[in-house]
Amino acid sequence: MNITDIIALIALIVAFYGAVLSSFLYYKELLHIKLICLDKNYFSFSKKNQVCDKEGFCYWCYNEKLYSLAIHVQIRNNSKINTTINSFILNNKYIIDSSSNIDSRFSTGFYKENTYIFDNSIKNIKPLIPLISLNSYETIEGYLVFNNVTELPSFLKLTVDTVQKNKNFKLKTTIIDCRKIS
Repeated sequence: MNITDIIALIALIVAFYGAVLSSFLYYKELLHIKLICLDKNYFSFSKKNQVCDKEGFCYWCYNEKLYSLAIHVQIRNNSKINTTINSFILNNKYIIDSSSNIDSRFSTGFYKENTYIFDNSIKNIKPLIPLISLNSYETIEGYLVFNNVTELPSFLKLTVDTVQKNKNFKLKTTIIDCRKIS
């Protein structure tokens, strides 16, 4: 083996090391979002309108045919690059985006008076409302609240629309049904 062969072998080893390192860095720069569905998820009536009494106090009344679904999630950006979440889409039908009107109070108990349904139990939640900026390796936690859902879905397919690309997740979770009227 002469000196030319040794130099060529060293060049091959360095080139292989550079290719492996470049591939690893490229993989780290790709978008890697992880979504974990947490324990407390709720299915409830959707808000319809406000009713005011004689003293001027206004109360929300609820729709018996439209529902709200609150899913408790944790979202991790496991990549080197920052990203922005533009919207969440549930089953290609229900969308949460920057124009969604989402309240931080989620009704979990109801009573009926005359023809109106009112809430008597509230859970304070932290809703996730796009546009959400996620720095590299950052984690956020909160509730995805989908309003005006027509029925409790049998499966949950969530699409997270980011600046770079869309990411699909199949959610497996238990949902507490809060539609009982006392």
